[in-house]
Amino acid sequence: METLHFRFENGMLALLLVVGLSACSLPDAHVLDSDRFNRDAADYGKDPKDISTVAICYNAMTATPAKIVALAEERCGRFRKTAVFVRQAISDCPLFNPVAAIYNCVDSRTPR
Repeated sequence: METLHFRFENGMLALLLVVGLSACSLPDAHVLDSDRFNRDAADYGKDPKDISTVAICYNAMTATPAKIVALAEERCGRFRKTAVFVRQAISDCPLFNPVAAIYNCVDSRTPR
């Protein structure tokens, strides 16, 4: 009976370990929306009418450059603009996606 109890405890420990580790996976790259929960922002709860920059938060261990560029292009593309890489920063993004790739969204018809 003691062996059965030992197996049950090990099985439960293994199950808890697997569930716990799966909850700790790193998040995907995402567009930084710093005013999303700021109720004092002028456009709180509304889609922006225009943007001039976009920041993509990512983790270098999980995100590919193609994914980061695709997110920036998609976001700027909503406003009929093209994403142009400016710089990287580590000040605004959350802990698990600490790097921001910052792009200017420029009018596609304007020469660079």
